[in-house]
Amino acid sequence: MSSSSTLAKRPSSPTDKDDVKKKKNIDAQYALELKLSEHSERPSIGVAGRKISVKTNYLRVRTLPTGSLLHYSFVVVPDAKPPLKTKIFSQLASQGNFGNTCPVFDGNSAIYTCTPLPIGDENDTSNFQISLPAEGRMKEKKFLVTIRKVENIEMEQLMGYLKEKCIMTSQIPTCITILNTVLNYGPRNNYAVVKQGIFPEDPNKKPIILTGGIELKVGFCQSMRPGWDNMLVNVDICAAIFYPAVSLIEFCRQILNKNSVNDLRRGINDYEMRELERAFKGIKIRVTHRGDRRLVIKVERLSSKVADDLYFNNEKEGRDMSVSEYFEKAYNRRLEFKSLPCIMDKKKNYIPFEVCEILNSQRYEKPLSDKAKADMIRKTAMSPQDRFHRIEEGIHHIFNHKDDENLRDFGIEIDQKMMIIEGRVLDTPKVKYARDEFVPQNGRWNLINKIFVRTRALVNWSILVLDQRANNQVKSFAREFKSTLIERGMDVQTDPAIEYGNMQGDFRKEMGMAYAKARLDRNQQVQIIIIIIPKKSSDIYGKIKLISDTELGIPTQCILSERLRKPNNKSCWNNIALKVNAKLGGRNSTLVEGQLDYLTNVKIPTMIMGADISHPGPSQTIQPSIAAVCASIDVNGTTYCGQVSVNEERRNETIEKLEEMATELLQIFSHKNGCLPHRMIFYRDGVSEGQFSGVVKKEVIALKKAFEKLYEQGKTPQLTFIVAQKKHHTRFVPVNRNDADQKGNCRPGTVVDQEIVQKNHFDFFLQSHSGIQGTTRPTHYHVLFDENNFKSDEIQEITYKLCYLYAKSTSAISIVPPIAYAHILAARVRMYPQVMDTNIVSGFQGRGSYSRNNSRRRNDTTEDCGDSDQKTAESGHSDESSNGGVSLPEVQAVLKNAIKQIVNKDNLDDDVVVYYENGLRKVKPYYYEYRTFAKGRWLGRNILDVFSTEFRDRPKEYYAYAIEKGLITVNSKKITAQTIIKNQDLIGHRIHRHEPPVTAEPIKILCVENDYIVINKPSSIPVHPSGRYRHNTVLHILQKEHGFSNLHSLNRLDRLTSGIMILSSKKAKAQEFEQQMKNRKIQKEYICRVEGEFPEGKVICDKPIKIISHKLGLNVVHEDGKPCTTIFERINYNGRTSVVKCKPLTGRTHQIRVHLQYLGHPIANDPLYANSKAWGSELGKGGIGEEKTNVVIENLIKEGFCEDGEMNFDTQKETKDCNVSQTNTEENEITDLQNQNNHAKDSIISDIKFCEECSIAKFSDPLLHQLLIWLHALKYEGDGWKYESELPFWSKDDFDGDIKYV
Repeated sequence: MSSSSTLAKRPSSPTDKDDVKKKKNIDAQYALELKLSEHSERPSIGVAGRKISVKTNYLRVRTLPTGSLLHYSFVVVPDAKPPLKTKIFSQLASQGNFGNTCPVFDGNSAIYTCTPLPIGDENDTSNFQISLPAEGRMKEKKFLVTIRKVENIEMEQLMGYLKEKCIMTSQIPTCITILNTVLNYGPRNNYAVVKQGIFPEDPNKKPIILTGGIELKVGFCQSMRPGWDNMLVNVDICAAIFYPAVSLIEFCRQILNKNSVNDLRRGINDYEMRELERAFKGIKIRVTHRGDRRLVIKVERLSSKVADDLYFNNEKEGRDMSVSEYFEKAYNRRLEFKSLPCIMDKKKNYIPFEVCEILNSQRYEKPLSDKAKADMIRKTAMSPQDRFHRIEEGIHHIFNHKDDENLRDFGIEIDQKMMIIEGRVLDTPKVKYARDEFVPQNGRWNLINKIFVRTRALVNWSILVLDQRANNQVKSFAREFKSTLIERGMDVQTDPAIEYGNMQGDFRKEMGMAYAKARLDRNQQVQIIIIIIPKKSSDIYGKIKLISDTELGIPTQCILSERLRKPNNKSCWNNIALKVNAKLGGRNSTLVEGQLDYLTNVKIPTMIMGADISHPGPSQTIQPSIAAVCASIDVNGTTYCGQVSVNEERRNETIEKLEEMATELLQIFSHKNGCLPHRMIFYRDGVSEGQFSGVVKKEVIALKKAFEKLYEQGKTPQLTFIVAQKKHHTRFVPVNRNDADQKGNCRPGTVVDQEIVQKNHFDFFLQSHSGIQGTTRPTHYHVLFDENNFKSDEIQEITYKLCYLYAKSTSAISIVPPIAYAHILAARVRMYPQVMDTNIVSGFQGRGSYSRNNSRRRNDTTEDCGDSDQKTAESGHSDESSNGGVSLPEVQAVLKNAIKQIVNKDNLDDDVVVYYENGLRKVKPYYYEYRTFAKGRWLGRNILDVFSTEFRDRPKEYYAYAIEKGLITVNSKKITAQTIIKNQDLIGHRIHRHEPPVTAEPIKILCVENDYIVINKPSSIPVHPSGRYRHNTVLHILQKEHGFSNLHSLNRLDRLTSGIMILSSKKAKAQEFEQQMKNRKIQKEYICRVEGEFPEGKVICDKPIKIISHKLGLNVVHEDGKPCTTIFERINYNGRTSVVKCKPLTGRTHQIRVHLQYLGHPIANDPLYANSKAWGSELGKGGIGEEKTNVVIENLIKEGFCEDGEMNFDTQKETKDCNVSQTNTEENEITDLQNQNNHAKDSIISDIKFCEECSIAKFSDPLLHQLLIWLHALKYEGDGWKYESELPFWSKDDFDGDIKYV
């Protein structure tokens, strides 16, 4: 597809408020044209499958209020938090201010009644003075309360909507809100509340304590919602974490996992001290040593000394006194735990642990440890029968609807029996392996005697052992696991290299050693590293995946060491084999042909797309929301690619970059299949019902805009947009035990699409999987937009069968695979520490290919521990073309590039102005922050020392000033000069950037085919962003002006060299091209104009060349250099210079230029190798001796040359820009900011102009002849292909521009 068609319909970005408003108006009109609404109409009730009866945790509402309900506002001055407002409202009610009316309060700002409040004001407004008595340390408080009538709410509209007599209006959600406020008002005032749940105290039940001493409480929740033709009440159990209502000493014992509180008498170490301080901070405690005056205080921190050594000035005694002595004297209490520290409140009072108890019903809001999470899942799991019995207890004894005076006052009557409704069990699809086809029983199967559908040869792999306890078992594991892989059909050609590492060591070093060991005596690339770890830990797992994804580019498989110690663990090895085969690019299973005809119809190709957004946790106040989209790119629905982006607005539920992400995925589909999809089913996760309208309108429009970019008018695909919800409280249990599975749950394939859903909405509940423990939760699918005109049975069966196509699971999963993959991808990116800083990622739109088969664990015996969501890839390391997906190295490279984009904020959408003047392409100066991760040699040194020694072109005083002003930062935070640099620190320096101009000559696109883009690169334009160049680079210009992104250059050209460049959007193509170059299967032909009369006939130069200055990128012929050969042939001679054809047989840096210099005919305008002031009159002919190399380097520096042999355009004025060596791109960029800032006014001659913004010296533009050398890449040719450009202007016979060089 040509670039022009790709970008033909790209909407312009809004640049001001008027443009934003205009864009919103256009989108609103678009929404009207598409008839977008909160839901699609239900086409019919499904009939497919076997009918069954199920009990569900819903109650019918028999009667609802009639007539009008009244809404009043409730305003408190001064403002108060909801719990305090509830107290104020309760006091108002207890004082009889509401007469005989029974109002309900929503806990915030609204009062609802069914009869008018006795408000005397003619404006229906009353003011009340309320005083709350002193309590604990809180003094008496007075408030002014204003109650004002807002509106009447007509219940007839809700009844009409339920009976399909009227459409949705704004008052209907308000009616439902009022009904829920009435329903929950009594219970929420009687019990502890967390979000929507209530948690009654049961003194007869033993507390459930999780790892870390925190308490798990199981409570109840209920909500009223529309059903088929009436309102329903959904009742369920819920769970929340609280601080235990115990003594602080006991809580301390639980946190530190001591056998007895007596173990605390000896004191605690520094590590335990930190653990306690982290756990205690923010807890409200009650002191017990002051009799009835039991003050409640909030813990701020712990004292640094223990009670026996903690002294304070006792003014009453007139001397210093320890805390333990004070308690003995003042309270006649000898402290038993005087070797423990004290807690401190805001007033810095010291209070010993043993006189404190934790206040009851305090919610625990800190992140849970991995062990606590596992405990919580295990202890909240209930069989369906136990769960429904518990719900019935809640209905009759906690909610007790029939005796609720608020429900009675509003005229609401609720049936007390849970509903029995009709469900259906869909037919199970037939699963296919290489030699086996079968129908899974209860949604599960095993791998006995099964061969994977497609495998990849495993020729080089290693095992890294990070748990010494597994050292003795690892060799036997390697044998057994290799045998298992072979049994599953894999060609395992070698035994793994085994590296014994240290869990406490540097993970990078350990994984690097495992990689290096596998490469010893083996030429093949390492394909996978198996890592044995001691425990489940998201921290360990995250570090491993960060290194494997962004540094090694090799997949890893984590296994718990305890699995190795279990004998005959064949089941576990089989499940890990699933994961390994998928990560290597294999396909484990598929569905039998004919099972998913809708997807596999090649005449009407279909794309399945899934999307999810990962939001930060409650305690993660600055982290961003990460959006991920995954889409199928094959007709089987088993190969997936993905895109990631970061939302600029935190917790925005809409995917802000969906248009760009969908465009990229559609292009990948087109490249693989030779056509774009005709249909798309888009599954969206993580959207609540209140967000349906906003999400469907914005995201459907985004998808439509993506279609418009790529499709001809009238040929865009038919779109179906479906939201999948897992976070709900609907549960089912079969009435007939024969319809249940072994655990009492419904069988996989159970679907419900009537009675508990709304008649006029196209939605259904589908339980596609078999639960491992507890009560299985169905997924609620809502079809919000449907151009494919699905019948209920069609979309239900497609959705169900897709759940059997999850890559590495021997079971159906609970949600469609593309959503599962998107969830994993977003969660995986969140593991990277760099993504956790909003300032860093705000511009990140890194959208990399993420190849299939991310696995969510469905079986406890499969172990890729940490988060059970693991990433794998369908497409393989070595044979990318065989499956048409994106290779695993490309996946890893994309993630690495994403991190680079995060580091350098390489955002093409910055407000950077490009303009053309005097034949030059210029970029207006812009602010830019250079960023780089800390180098190993920087670790442990302070920031000022690093800058003043590593980047020595500026005085130390400047760096001290930049640090003080916040221009130099660490991890985007202001620091001091003494800040010590640590591993993974991100160093930044913000400057006003002046980018050098380049030629205005456009980049000519010669060909776009077979994933290749061939261009004719003008001279002076560098290929990659580096040093001072960013927007004036080939990659930026191609993306900004032609829409080509994520390109890899297949050949190299110097900045000043023009000619053929070949690029590809696929890393595998670049690697393949590089291999062909190494094997000399590609012929290159250059053309140049050299000094003097070049000899006729073929001239072969095979002299080795060696780099003598990395700083200048300077090479010379040298006997210790690398071997290289170039064939030259003269084309013409004009009496001054010769045009010569060059065929390099090798690819050394500056090879042609150095060989021509050695032959005595350097390129005539080569500023580096034809510089007589540096090389002398002979210009280096025949080579130079060792003694002359330093002289040449010094001469070139004096001439104004700096990095990579570049010459400053005004060498008389700018000579300091070349005194820092650059060893890689990151250091290159960090260093370059010094080069731009080193021209202070007091160090440059007075006639130079300076930038008013940053005081950088502004120099004159380069002349056009300074932007090129007469060297041009004319032709590249391989097996069956050839790319050639036109001849450059300077190669023609009548060219006379060489006169001034002779």
